[in-house]
Amino acid sequence: MLFKKKAMLAKLKTRISIIYSALLKHSNENFTLDILEYCKLDILIEREQYYMDLLKPEYNILKPANSRIGSKHSLKTRALMSIKQRGLNNPSFGKTLSQ
Repeated sequence: MLFKKKAMLAKLKTRISIIYSALLKHSNENFTLDILEYCKLDILIEREQYYMDLLKPEYNILKPANSRIGSKHSLKTRALMSIKQRGLNNPSFGKTLSQ
């Protein structure tokens, strides 16, 4: 798998990426992408968790499959998310909320 250096550098300007940093430091040739198993969508998360528990991948920072448990948004990201949820974009905009 080949990642474009320019695209990775641009992404690193906006957020931290452990895998992009490693790819830039060690080059694409030192990494592989392997398909371990083909499975149906209804058991995909279960199989992902199985392989994460078995292989303990170094660059997978989120331990539970299909979960953001353990991840934290930066202060900058949280501020941007807050701004985007104001006014018309707020899910409660125009609704009467109970006490």
